[in-house]
Amino acid sequence: MAVSTGIKGASTTVKGASMEMRSRLAEKRSRRRLRMAGAATVGSLPATDYEVVAYFPDYPTHLYQIRQWLEPLAELHKRHPVLLLTRSARSASALMPDCQFPVVYAAKHRDIDPLIRLQRLKVALYTSNNMRNAALLWHPDLLHVFIGHGESDKTGVSASNQLKAYDFCFVSGQASVDRMRHRLINYDTSARCIEAGRPQIDLVVVNPAFRRSGRTVVLYAPSWEGDRPASSYGSLASHGEQIVRSLLAAGQYQVIFRPHPLAGSTSSSFAAARNRIVALLERANQEDPSAGHLVDTNSDFGWQLQAADVCVADISAVTFDWLATRKPLVVTRPTAPDALVDRNGIAGRLVLLDADRAADAPEALRQAGSAQSLAAIDALATYYFGDTAPGASTARWLGAIDRVIELRDAAVAVRDAQPPTRD
Repeated sequence: MAVSTGIKGASTTVKGASMEMRSRLAEKRSRRRLRMAGAATVGSLPATDYEVVAYFPDYPTHLYQIRQWLEPLAELHKRHPVLLLTRSARSASALMPDCQFPVVYAAKHRDIDPLIRLQRLKVALYTSNNMRNAALLWHPDLLHVFIGHGESDKTGVSASNQLKAYDFCFVSGQASVDRMRHRLINYDTSARCIEAGRPQIDLVVVNPAFRRSGRTVVLYAPSWEGDRPASSYGSLASHGEQIVRSLLAAGQYQVIFRPHPLAGSTSSSFAAARNRIVALLERANQEDPSAGHLVDTNSDFGWQLQAADVCVADISAVTFDWLATRKPLVVTRPTAPDALVDRNGIAGRLVLLDADRAADAPEALRQAGSAQSLAAIDALATYYFGDTAPGASTARWLGAIDRVIELRDAAVAVRDAQPPTRD
């Protein structure tokens, strides 16, 4: 129910106000739980010299962005002590059980300053271009590195002008460098981009709740609708229902439906399409319990890469993580007119599935398994990720952090050796 203020454009909703109040109450309860759980605060951190801070200023709806980095950060923690800095008590509460390094909650800017002062922090890592990044970017004794939350050809996201805010950008491979060079002006990719691989592809993750049915396992993992027309690459509303119906009708596939965590959050048509697909799969399981179709909305992404035989996805990070498996892949063509399709990337190497051919998904899967298609995927995997042999990406990730720390220490030494300036 809308409540008008009587001024054009100055209306709000009871629902929105109620959600804001619930959010504040949830934050207050989470702060209380954090105190009771003995969560780390700036003053309570041990004397250990932490060198790397991973910064996550967002709320729990975006936890998927940092969760995918917890294992690589745990590996880094063995070499360079890591702490995770949050700005939301709810996020901190959710992350604490899964982190092998301290989670620190700092509500205000003034809570961050003592952290930098008391610890020997050298490098700050950012997983998104959140506006609240500015609070940590202010600190000049750190080198600031954008690590993102997945490689993709979403040009407006992965080659954003916002990357200029950071000292360096860690990229998965040559494709990222080329994308930025083609799009950004006044940005020196040779100086600012460091190839750090994609350490997530080295992780072997299983989901004990998933059981293969004996059919070909298809992962359908559509992206969300985006926060603006230029980032609307999702196929839920345009392709999704027809893709799933055709796979079910074929009778030879076990479907894992894994929509983006934010799917439907800003578009009623995306939310409705997601719900219809869920209903389709639930009905199919009722009619044939042996099919084992799975609606996957709660687990972290990663185990699906090992579990599925073939993937149907959009131009998104899921697609590019899948490339590293070198298994058959079908990519949808976005229908949003403002969503740029980069012909220098995956769209120029693979045949995209158009919305009016969504019902032909089984045929697209067969074509994706051809020798020609698999050769193209193999070449793309090398272009986007470089060496994907087990452990290779993790080694590049750790080596990239080593390099940044060395650069930071050298730069600080040069600065501090300069004579003080006089007023």
